[in-house]
Amino acid sequence: MRADGDYVLYCMIAVRRTGWNFALDRAVEWSERLRTPLVIFEALRWDFPWHSRRMRCFVADGMKANAKSLRGTNAFYYPYLEQAAGNGKGLLAALASRASVIVTDEFPCSFLPRMVAAAGSKTPVLMEQVDSNGLLPLRAAPKEFPTAFSFRCFLQKQLPEHLLNAPSADPLAKLKVPRLKALPATILRRWPTAALKCFCSASAESFRHSVSTAARRPRSTAFFIRPRPASARRR
Repeated sequence: MRADGDYVLYCMIAVRRTGWNFALDRAVEWSERLRTPLVIFEALRWDFPWHSRRMRCFVADGMKANAKSLRGTNAFYYPYLEQAAGNGKGLLAALASRASVIVTDEFPCSFLPRMVAAAGSKTPVLMEQVDSNGLLPLRAAPKEFPTAFSFRCFLQKQLPEHLLNAPSADPLAKLKVPRLKALPATILRRWPTAALKCFCSASAESFRHSVSTAARRPRSTAFFIRPRPASARRR
């Protein structure tokens, strides 16, 4: 933790919402404790898995909604859309160099665990990842369950105590620390804030005129479920 940092940085990478978000709750807690402004950083890589115009526009629409939700709060929102592979390289390091603490989402799938591990090994300040994936915390299960039945037995015993621990519907209502005026010009010149209004309208228009009717699947490729032999059926 850096006591003289300019802000607490929340990297929104998986739980892309401004309410019911344990990671954002934690970032607000740090901001209040240190009396340091909160920066919410939400980015989208150019070459993420399953990249397409539809997915990119979908995420950008979410950023637009977050920007609207955060308007009027004390949090500083910084959305960034990478325009070509590699353009965003160095951005997190630049933001981290001025942060007191970094908070991010814990998500166990895709490239995100590797990305967070790599970032955590390089950032000069404390970096925490917070689980907001479901009703049951990821680490609440002590082992892997080989069957759905065994997991249900565990879940029925353990879940009730976790249902009482819910994230805040509006965590930023608690944030009384003054809003950051602006990020350093050296950062914004190299990595400008995403122009969400222009991007979303242009992407939606181009997508609308580029979609064609999907070809009908040939009958020979239809999927079917083979029935189990009578001897293997449960009596």
